[in-house]
Amino acid sequence: MILSSFLIYFVSSMTEQQVFSNILLTYEAAANPKKAEAMSAYMRNQFVFLGIAAPDRLPLLQPLLKAFKPDYKGLDWLLRQLWEQEAREYHYAALTIAQKSKRIWQDQTIELFEELLTRHSWWDTVDVLCSQCIGPYLLNFPQVKASVLPKWERSDNMWLNRACIIHQLHYKTQTDTDYLAHVIQLYADSKQFFIQKAIGWALRQYARTNPNWVLEFVQNTALMPLSKREALKHLKH
Repeated sequence: MILSSFLIYFVSSMTEQQVFSNILLTYEAAANPKKAEAMSAYMRNQFVFLGIAAPDRLPLLQPLLKAFKPDYKGLDWLLRQLWEQEAREYHYAALTIAQKSKRIWQDQTIELFEELLTRHSWWDTVDVLCSQCIGPYLLNFPQVKASVLPKWERSDNMWLNRACIIHQLHYKTQTDTDYLAHVIQLYADSKQFFIQKAIGWALRQYARTNPNWVLEFVQNTALMPLSKREALKHLKH
């Protein structure tokens, strides 16, 4: 934090290269090997961790971002560089920066999001990308939806399929129920755990806005038991 404060005081604006270098320095200084072992175990040892817990990451990152005023090219470069790093905390940092940079998203941003979805993929990053980035993106760039979602639906990549199901999690009254019904029916008999859970999650979330629609849909759709159980978890039926 001392390093970050020093840089912010003397540098009114940092380039993406400077931000990247200082994220590396700041995160390395905050590493906790004992916590790292436990965090990696929680993720089935699929990823290396530095051991920086979630409540500590944003306070480390925020001072570095105050002096970062990226254009789109700089944002794209920074997110890709962070995603190339081995430690999972850098991927989380990339997601935070992506969310805070909505004002400079462009049509081609979806290509970046697709790459992030399909590399180093697991539920922790995929779900944030879907709900906090791809969901808002498709509301702001509806012209992209018609070409991207059908491609992801046909993909052999499970995480792209999951993105189709859960990107509307926070849409509430803006939810496209025709599309929600379509994509759930498309994967209703999937044996994939993460697809079954996604279906249940999408329905459970929309039930907060329109419980009657969800109840009727579940009653009239052949869902896997896990999907149905998750969908109705908070509903009386």
